[in-house]
Amino acid sequence: MVSGCAARASGGSAPTELDAALEIFEKYGAAPWAERARAELRASGAVLRSRPQAGLDLTEAELRVALLAADGLTDREICGQLYLSPKTVEFHLGRVYRKLGVRGRTELLCSAALAGFVTHPLVEPQVTALQASASGQIA
Repeated sequence: MVSGCAARASGGSAPTELDAALEIFEKYGAAPWAERARAELRASGAVLRSRPQAGLDLTEAELRVALLAADGLTDREICGQLYLSPKTVEFHLGRVYRKLGVRGRTELLCSAALAGFVTHPLVEPQVTALQASASGQIA
């Protein structure tokens, strides 16, 4: 990263060094350094790819709302349990859907069941079959 910053400061272009540094920082979870490398790349005029989805980190509030929704609670029930407004619950669910790449509560339930966060009698056979096929077994 140092050589990339120096090259950029001297008027040169060093996106390859900065790209390599960014990749390493992201791989090892060095968020402040990754943000610095992104800033240097932006300053050099490079077009950045979207932020990586590695880990799909949900905030604590998003996780609480997602787990309650996966358990089958309605938005109003989630509001009552977490003392949130309906708009806040909708906001958190929308972010959860985008982060997990799901389109609704049914897919959210399946994703949560696959991750082992919830068990549900309606999706348990499908989860077992998917896990078996992923491990090469025949269900």
